[in-house]
Amino acid sequence: MLNQPKSLTEFLTSCPDELKSAIEYAVGSYVHLKDGRFDIPDSNVFGVKLNYSLKPYQLDDVLTYENHRKLIDLHIILEGEEMFSQLDDVQGELLSEYNKKDDYELIYSSQINSFSIESNNCILFNVGVWHTTGIKNKCDSVKKIVLKIPLDIFTK
Repeated sequence: MLNQPKSLTEFLTSCPDELKSAIEYAVGSYVHLKDGRFDIPDSNVFGVKLNYSLKPYQLDDVLTYENHRKLIDLHIILEGEEMFSQLDDVQGELLSEYNKKDDYELIYSSQINSFSIESNNCILFNVGVWHTTGIKNKCDSVKKIVLKIPLDIFTK
């Protein structure tokens, strides 16, 4: 199932308590966190702090998409604006077999279903949804957090 971007405030009103606490910790601690993976106290959710330059997209570009089988991705844009693409049925060239330890598989595809997310907005990528990030729209760079959420958070 493909999701639409939401304001972070709107998302917080409808998410489970453990996830809400994880989001509040990650966003509130952002300036003190080092780039890369970080743990969230008393939670099965963990995060990745990212700050990177965005790439322009050309119509004939082949994009690298990733998919997860065990963890849901929540991308929270804190500064800047980023273009994403998501596909639930993708056809392309397999780039890497499923990496069970890090829960991802990659493909190359020329398909695109793009949309933009601005500061203080987020999007949830369910397992089985192929997605790609890092596409330039109006900004040259983005600061964001990606939370990695176990499936059972939504069934507790």
